[in-house]
Amino acid sequence: MKARNLRNIVYMIDRKAKGLSLFLLFMGGLVYKESKASVKLGFFKRLRSNLKGFTSESIILYKNNPVKYDLGLYLSDYQRYNKAPRLNERHGIILADKNLFTDFMHKHRQFLPHVFALVKKGKIVAEDTNLYTIDSIKAIEKVIKETTAIVFKPIAGYAGHGILVCKWLDDELWLNNTKSSFADLDQEIKKFDNYIVSEYVFQADYASIIFSRTANTIRAFTIYDDETQTASVVAAIHRFGTNKSYPVDNFTRGSLSTAIDLESGVLGMSASHSTGGKVLWTETHPDSKAVINGVKIPNWNFIKVQLIMLAKYSHYTPVIGWDIISTNDGMKIIEANDSPGVDLIQIHKPLLINPTLADFYTKKRILKKRQIKAIATWRKK
Repeated sequence: MKARNLRNIVYMIDRKAKGLSLFLLFMGGLVYKESKASVKLGFFKRLRSNLKGFTSESIILYKNNPVKYDLGLYLSDYQRYNKAPRLNERHGIILADKNLFTDFMHKHRQFLPHVFALVKKGKIVAEDTNLYTIDSIKAIEKVIKETTAIVFKPIAGYAGHGILVCKWLDDELWLNNTKSSFADLDQEIKKFDNYIVSEYVFQADYASIIFSRTANTIRAFTIYDDETQTASVVAAIHRFGTNKSYPVDNFTRGSLSTAIDLESGVLGMSASHSTGGKVLWTETHPDSKAVINGVKIPNWNFIKVQLIMLAKYSHYTPVIGWDIISTNDGMKIIEANDSPGVDLIQIHKPLLINPTLADFYTKKRILKKRQIKAIATWRKK
């Protein structure tokens, strides 16, 4: 009994320490984001925004929405960084570590890109795979030429940082946007540590038509309610890379965030950061000129069904932001996020107007009284 009580005390201390670390992470991120903001609010406006849990950047983005929503309907940056991740507790590491996530998802490995190898302190370590054995630069050269593309990415990376896309085009090697050689690639690999080498996922035709230079991912937000034992897709957007964001489709690096109708899978208006704190709204892609608004994701119902199944399977982590690529024959999961960004979703509409998510966060005591009041007022409209 004493041992059990001691274990509970240690666990409680661990939870408190994690809460403090998340708070410090938010404060550090807040200071960093405010210092890097291209458009700054006045001191008192910024202070009011920060006290409400929002960065200046988020406030500016949300106020650019043609529909003026009550601020209480938005999940705040503080809640995103400090409150929501606590729901996943100690199991959040399953999502944060790409190696651990790959092992955890072994039962559903058909939805994951094949991992060919690891890179540890510049050394290539082959993974057990029936496809290729990659243990040298020569083996990597063979795979790139046969598959036309592979990807190097950090195990604990975020926001597209550190990703190296290797493509074999017209008998030449391209590393991200630069024509290179395998000797150049060998030198890059020697700089890597804790990287995975995985297959390059070829996206569905509709996404390639809109913009072919990047893998254009869907960010889907799922929750699992342990009381009702049900899972739901509560929000989703489609990212499309641009020449500015290449080689990734990360929103903060210049990609588009496109609304998705959850029922039909039809794409809506696209938004991107612009100069002067404004948001650029468009129906077409700025580089390819392809029409986006009105395009239907052809396998959307399949994607939703599989995400709900996977959210139930991953019930240890009830809040997940999935980054997936729609393919011509299904989908591939690029990664799953423990603390998914919300600005690229809420730029279209607030998360808390979704009743399932609002009720879930209310039960979990994530929301403030003013948010609960704003939700009640919204539902009466």
